[in-house]
Amino acid sequence: MKNLRGKLILGGAALLLLVLGYFGLRILKPSDQDAGDTQNSQQKIESVNLLPVKERPFATIVPRSDGKEITIEVNRLNEAKEVEYELEYQAGTLLQGAFGKIDFTKELPPVSRNILLGSCSAGGKCSYHENVNGGSLLLRYKDGETTALKSEWNFQKMSQEEGRFSSRDAKFTFDTGETGLGGSTVVVVAQTMGLPGPVDGEVIAGPFGVFLPKGVTLRSTDVNLEMRLSKEEGNAKLLGWTHNGWKEYASHVSGKSLSAIVDAATTFVAVSLPDQT
Repeated sequence: MKNLRGKLILGGAALLLLVLGYFGLRILKPSDQDAGDTQNSQQKIESVNLLPVKERPFATIVPRSDGKEITIEVNRLNEAKEVEYELEYQAGTLLQGAFGKIDFTKELPPVSRNILLGSCSAGGKCSYHENVNGGSLLLRYKDGETTALKSEWNFQKMSQEEGRFSSRDAKFTFDTGETGLGGSTVVVVAQTMGLPGPVDGEVIAGPFGVFLPKGVTLRSTDVNLEMRLSKEEGNAKLLGWTHNGWKEYASHVSGKSLSAIVDAATTFVAVSLPDQT
């Protein structure tokens, strides 16, 4: 009897070890479905901004005067007929977003979309997000193959920044001084992806756009601008976009830092011209 009892105990222990080992392996080894999910997750990672700056579309982000809405505007993307856009922004500790499509066969470029920084109920009652500070804009389209472009934008208020506005990567600053704009003015500093017009030379910084609400203008024509260059270039030129094309501003370059006095809120870019000697 004792031998039988011992054999039963040993047999039960062995069976228990086999069961635990089986489930242990199931836990440690992902199922085929899990492996597929991991593979799909990896496949969803896409490359962005591989297209040269001069070949990218020009996109702007303009705030409404009350800061409760922004307007994105996109120019035509070469031969692409449709573009998907994804706008993300930080509102306090929350990440908010909006997405949609633009069909260039139905709308002539540039095409704009108004995006409320909040939400509205079916009954028309709206609530607005607070402490918005900017985010990113992603454009995805097919032009032979799928192209994805991503840029960042900063949403800032004059009353909080005291006139010193900057890009999200801190490589661009636009200082109007404490009286350069009204205290309630909202300013967006954004990477515009591409250029509003062709330029000669190599783009070594930017483009960065400074966008004010419709109807708002600078009170000062002496605005301090600073831009971080991608390389040391003593002959770098600062260009600002106007209705008549690019305007060159006198600038000072020290190492990889460019500074200048400008007179408008617009799109800026630094270029390096080929050596003419």
